[in-house]
Amino acid sequence: MRFPFTFMGALSLLFGAWVGAYTLLHKPADTATLAVELISAAILLGFGGYVVYRRLAGRSAA
Repeated sequence: MRFPFTFMGALSLLFGAWVGAYTLLHKPADTATLAVELISAAILLGFGGYVVYRRLAGRSAA
C-alpha cells in the first residue's frame, strides 16, 4: 500500500511550497503568525521530502 503514502508526501511538498510562497508574498502582521506559518511549512516540506525520498530510493515509506 504505497500509493497513499506517496500521494501524501507529494501533497505535503505542494502545500509546504504553497505556504512558504504565500508567506514570502504576504508579510504577516506579527512575528507569532510568521513563526506558525514558517514552522508549518518546514514540517510539511520535511515530511513530504522524507516520504518522496524513501519512495524514490526504493524503500517503503510505511
